[in-house]
Amino acid sequence: MGRKRKIQKEEFDKLKKKMRKLERKMKWNNSSSDSDTETSDSDATSSSSQPSSDAEESKKDTNIAGILGDDPTLQKNTGPDISEELAVRWSSYLSQGVDKETWKKLLESSPIPGNCTMLQGPMLNCEVQAMLSPVELKKDSFLHDLQGNLGKGIGILGTIITDMMAKKSKDETPPHLTKLVEAGQLLCSVHYEVSRHRRLNSNRHFNSKVQKIASSQKIDTLLFGEDFGENSKMVKALENTIKDIRAAQPSTSKNWRGGTTKKRWKTTWSSKQGGAKHPRTNEYRSRKGTRDYRRENKTRSLR
Repeated sequence: MGRKRKIQKEEFDKLKKKMRKLERKMKWNNSSSDSDTETSDSDATSSSSQPSSDAEESKKDTNIAGILGDDPTLQKNTGPDISEELAVRWSSYLSQGVDKETWKKLLESSPIPGNCTMLQGPMLNCEVQAMLSPVELKKDSFLHDLQGNLGKGIGILGTIITDMMAKKSKDETPPHLTKLVEAGQLLCSVHYEVSRHRRLNSNRHFNSKVQKIASSQKIDTLLFGEDFGENSKMVKALENTIKDIRAAQPSTSKNWRGGTTKKRWKTTWSSKQGGAKHPRTNEYRSRKGTRDYRRENKTRSLR
C-alpha cells in the first residue's frame, strides 16, 4: 500500500509540473498578443497623427510665404517643353549658328511678302546718310540687313497663318492659330525696336528742333519717314521768316537816356599828358614816380 501511494504522489507531482508549464505558456502567449495590439495601436495613432503634422507644416509654410513673399528660386518662368529633337537643333542654332550653305538656301527660299515690304527694314534717309561717318554707316547697314533677315522669318510665319485662316470655317478656328499670331506680334515688335535703335544712333547729329521733328516722324520705307527732308526744310524756312519779320527790340530799359557817358567829376590831371600845367612855364608837369618826373628833378638839381 505504501508503494502505491508513492507512485500516485509522483504522478501527481508530474501533473502539477505540466500544469505549471502550461500556465507559463498561456501567460507568455497573452503577453505577446498584448504587445502586438499595443504596437498596432501605436502605429495607427502615429499614422493618424502624421497627416495632422503635415497639415500644420503646410500652414506654417503658407504663413511664412504670406509674410516674406514667394521664394524667388522656386519661380519658374519657362513654358511647356517642346520636342526633344527640335530643342537640340534650336539650341545648336542659337549657340553655333546655321552653316553657310543652309543659311544661303534659307534666304533664297524665303522672299518678303509683296504686300508687306516694310519687313525688309527701312532705308536710311539721304539727309541723314550725309551726316554719318563711315563707321556709323557700316553699323547701320548691318542692322538693316539683320532686319531684312528677321523679316523673311516673319514672312514665313505669315504664309502659314494665311493658309490656316483660309482653311478655317466660319464658326471654328484652327488650334494654335492664336499662338502663331502672338509669335508674329513678338517678332514684329523686335523688328520695330531695331528701327528705334537705328534712329537713336543717328538722332544725336541733329539740333534740338530737328530732333523734335525726327521723333514725331513715322517709320515707313525710310527710317525717318519719306517727308522728313521737306519738314526739316519748312522749319528752317520758318525760322528765317520769323527773324526777318520780327521787330528790333530795344537792348536797354525805357529809363535809359542813351548817349555816351560823361565824367561826373573833373580831374586836375590831363588824360593825354598825364600831369598838371606849371604856373610859370605853362607846361605839363610829369606825375610823381614816372621817368619824366625823375629827369626833371635831375635838371632842377643841376641848375
